[in-house]
Amino acid sequence: MTARRPSTQPSAGAGASILIVEDEGTTAQDLRRALTDLGYRVVGPAASASAAIDLVTKERPHLALVDIRLAGPIDGIGLAAELRHKHSVPVVCLTAQSDRETVDHLKTAAPHGCLITPFDAGQLRVAVELALHNAAIERATRQELSGERAKVHELETRTELLEDRLQEIAGLVSDPTGETPAVGFGLQNRFRGLSRREVEIVRLLAEGRRVAAIARDLDLSVHTVRNHLRAIFRKLELHSQEELLDAVRGAPPGPTASE
Repeated sequence: MTARRPSTQPSAGAGASILIVEDEGTTAQDLRRALTDLGYRVVGPAASASAAIDLVTKERPHLALVDIRLAGPIDGIGLAAELRHKHSVPVVCLTAQSDRETVDHLKTAAPHGCLITPFDAGQLRVAVELALHNAAIERATRQELSGERAKVHELETRTELLEDRLQEIAGLVSDPTGETPAVGFGLQNRFRGLSRREVEIVRLLAEGRRVAAIARDLDLSVHTVRNHLRAIFRKLELHSQEELLDAVRGAPPGPTASE
């Protein structure tokens, strides 16, 4: 494979490190000169898959240009797949063939690009810049997804804690035998006096339901729900839904009038 002599116009991605994996010496040197002229830092060249893996481990290049017809037990397509999936190194494959069988084989490696030889400096520059750009978008997307997963985990944890607290509250309502299950002393003092209907309203409020929605869910009038809320506030010595939700979540109660 050969690359025609490039112009000396710097690439927009100048400064990135690029690994060359090519077992034909003349082609490897042509690529080195072309990439250097475009402003990239060249790693290698490596003439085999094992040598390429060693360089990736040591240098952590931003991109690899890989000849798919490497000699050895692992060809270029196998190496491209390993670099992409095991080492998170984006790959542009180099090939002289564009037949259907070759293209289908290339798909298995999921490269970030492909160059059909011979190519000129402009084609090389475009392929490299697009591969680096798409790889940067992939990294940003992975980081964003990781952040979203962390947020979901935090929300799930808070939801579990809230559900546990609501179960404790529900357990404070006397069962038919007149016995009250043993729960934390603080919760007993604050929620012992609630009726089953009042506990149900507290649960729905804690789930984020509004008064009108609670009324619909429980087949009550909004006026009745508000009466229940006033009774709940009175029994718990609270003054607002915000204070009630704080109590459900285990926040310390605010000062009372006597304090």
